[in-house]
Amino acid sequence: MQIDVELSSVCYMLAKGLGLSGIVSRLFTGMVMKHYTYSNLSENSQRSVS
Repeated sequence: MQIDVELSSVCYMLAKGLGLSGIVSRLFTGMVMKHYTYSNLSENSQRSVS
């Protein structure tokens, strides 16, 4: 859980620092993190999310 929060915050700050859209960076990070977090869920959790 902690890595999710840290990664999204780092991506947001990096995008803002480079003068890019923070909203787009959050959306992109969310799409990428979905693949990371889904594979780390238990089978019961994966079934309830799907």
